[in-house]
Amino acid sequence: MTRLKENPITETKAAPAWKGARSKKRLASSAEATALNRAYTTRMWEDIAKGESFVFGYGPMELFNAMDLYLVLPVQYGSVMAAKQLFEHYQGAIDDRGYFRSLANYESLPLGYCFSPDPETAPYGGLPKPAAIVGGYMTEPAIYELYAHEFGSPLYLMDDPHRQASVPPRWWEGPEWRNEDMIDFNVREFEGCVRFLESVTGKPYSETRLREYLQRADEMAEYYWKITDLAYKSPGPAPYTATDAYTEVGIYETHFGHEWALDHVKGMYREVKEKVENRDAAVEGEKMRLLWAGTPLWFNLGFYNAWEESHGAIFVETMYLPRAQRMIQPDRSNALRAAYLRRHMKYTGPSPRSAAELVVAQSREYRIDGVVLPARGATREAAASSRFMADTLRREGIPVLLVDYSPFDNAAWDEEAMRAQVTEFIEQIEGSR
Repeated sequence: MTRLKENPITETKAAPAWKGARSKKRLASSAEATALNRAYTTRMWEDIAKGESFVFGYGPMELFNAMDLYLVLPVQYGSVMAAKQLFEHYQGAIDDRGYFRSLANYESLPLGYCFSPDPETAPYGGLPKPAAIVGGYMTEPAIYELYAHEFGSPLYLMDDPHRQASVPPRWWEGPEWRNEDMIDFNVREFEGCVRFLESVTGKPYSETRLREYLQRADEMAEYYWKITDLAYKSPGPAPYTATDAYTEVGIYETHFGHEWALDHVKGMYREVKEKVENRDAAVEGEKMRLLWAGTPLWFNLGFYNAWEESHGAIFVETMYLPRAQRMIQPDRSNALRAAYLRRHMKYTGPSPRSAAELVVAQSREYRIDGVVLPARGATREAAASSRFMADTLRREGIPVLLVDYSPFDNAAWDEEAMRAQVTEFIEQIEGSR
């Protein structure tokens, strides 16, 4: 295959805030997901306004759910800020403190509210003081220390030495391969988190209840796995595209284990199965599948529908629903161990090399014609993998486009230039066939 042109990375420049296009959804379950998530979010913020304690940060969602603790993720709150065209307002407050704009604003945007608290402007009437700040997995610890300092809330950081010297081929399949010492260390971190949460929130921990949540969470993961395989591995056209998958993220990321969420996913599976059996295409005349192998443009999800009519090109994703396969933990005898293992290394894997192996395998299995990768990534951890993944994909003959963007920064977004890059990429693929 002819080597495809790589567009150079350029520094983003400030521009007037730009509002993204509304995305197209093909699944009835997508509308249901939006309604369910909206209802849960409304109830959560009403309860928080009445004084219900909540955790701000990132960590084992199943544990928080089992302890009846609301969790407000910086990423989700920041995405609402961006959707309400408030990125520049709050990023400006961070800039005024001298922090680098390009580093990890995927997790740091709510710091702008901490530096400039204005409940009348902020989503949901602002952020009251959390009962606790928790930072776990692959987060940037300094950001969470800042949150704790600004809110005056107690902080618990879970260390996660997720690197190890040897990772087996096709690491996402087969028996458990992770180092037992590393697993034991992280389980102790979880145990410490439980004691911390009990002491600062007054909510009790029950291993039996967590085990019940994990059982439902694994059942949900099995359905998501089946949905993905049906949608992307079946010989016919895809029944949905990335925009439906991104609509599901609100449930997928934070509501594993809730009974109502399991009922929803069962309905989604039935809908997708019926569409595949009837060869009901999301896009009639599908000709090309592009993989968006990075964090989505949360302020501009309609971007992913832009080439469906003109080129028959659809976008699919692998950051969320496809990773359900890697989350299932049938051995729940030690509930905290199972909770750790189902979330550990969850996005792309334990190293750039393992991430590259995974994206190549997914590209083959999902019949991907080209891969779009972030040039810098939503976090520094993600950015470290992109170049390695791009080089590996090219060696395997899979076309790659590196694009420079921020998932939240609509002010720096150049719609015309980005559409031109993707159009050129698609037409290069067409010309090389």
